Amino acid sequence: MYSDVVASAYAYVMMTDLYDTIQTVIDTGDVIVANTQGSTNATQQNYCHIELASPTIAELKKMKNTLPEYVRAARNQYSAKLTELVGYQEYNVRADETKNQIYASLARYFNASVAHRLTR
Repeated sequence: MYSDVVASAYAYVMMTDLYDTIQTVIDTGDVIVANTQGSTNATQQNYCHIELASPTIAELKKMKNTLPEYVRAARNQYSAKLTELVGYQEYNVRADETKNQIYASLARYFNASVAHRLTR
């Protein structure tokens, strides 16, 4: 049960990190494209071949556009698992409170030994 919550949280963090990383790469690529002159002839081979970056940046932008639905799915899965875990914990707390109330009532009307045997 706890491993499901941790796995869901980890998946959500991984998806948001991937989204942030893609955004950083796109931003960096856009800055590089805007600030380089590119190689125009064979004597300028030490300059960047900027035309090679453009298709990659375009693909990253497509990936970035589809990624939010996966981030949402991971967040929803994490939320569902966390809600389930909280529900179990609330149930256990209420069950313990009820057991303690029954124990106290039995101990008051009979004795602690009888209450203990009946509420084990």
